[in-house]
Amino acid sequence: MGKNAFYLVRNATHHYMQSHIIRTEDDKILVVDGGTRNDARYLLSLLKCITGQEVPHIDGWFFTHPHSDHMDCFFEVMKELSDEIEFDAIYCNFPPLSYFDKEADDPRITLETFLSYAPRFADKIVTLREGDVVRLGSCSFEVLLTPDTSIEENKGNNATTVIRLRLGSKSILLLGDLGAEGSRRLLEKHGKALKSDLCQVSHHGQRGCTRETYAAIAPEGCIWTAPDWLWDKGKNEFDFSHNRIEVEWNWMKELGVKNHYVVHSGDVCIEC
Repeated sequence: MGKNAFYLVRNATHHYMQSHIIRTEDDKILVVDGGTRNDARYLLSLLKCITGQEVPHIDGWFFTHPHSDHMDCFFEVMKELSDEIEFDAIYCNFPPLSYFDKEADDPRITLETFLSYAPRFADKIVTLREGDVVRLGSCSFEVLLTPDTSIEENKGNNATTVIRLRLGSKSILLLGDLGAEGSRRLLEKHGKALKSDLCQVSHHGQRGCTRETYAAIAPEGCIWTAPDWLWDKGKNEFDFSHNRIEVEWNWMKELGVKNHYVVHSGDVCIEC
């Protein structure tokens, strides 16, 4: 028997992404998102190391929402590495393709790609509903929010499915890329019941959930899926669009968050 562990997986490229591995004390494995296509081989190597298996067995693979920096890793696995990995279930809830505007290339292309691969594992797809509780050995997760197609703003990010993990002694809220509109729905539905020990800060720490939502979550620690350049306030060609990271860092200081787990300098393992 090992220990419960939550891993923040580093990016293998310059691009931001989100990728997590959850290992339970009874050796169940859950993958969250995975990152870009160029992250696939590193994710596989890390899974081999964590599981001790030449062909890692994944009990569940959860997707927060259809964006390339979260799902393209899985597509690369399906295309090039399918013989090197096994999985029992895919957990997701995606809005219909028609929900996304035609000019929204990223979510449309990502969802179209997923649908093109889906016949290969159709019997393993579990469509999540709000209130569902999924158990994987000693770990469980509850579905707090699924995409609301009445939201007309920031559709790609607001298509995030929000779950809260129960892992050992910790509750871990995963917000994916949830935007302000979706986070208000989350707050309306759950209020102070959002309180969690750890919270993955939405959208890599910029332009995501509202301060009011984070105040209700009131985490002791925050999980930041931000590479080094983004953690350093986006000092590159993308600077114009990342001005919220400092604001959200200030929010967390104001809310009394004590611990910050940041993937900018490499993989991070949180034992629970």
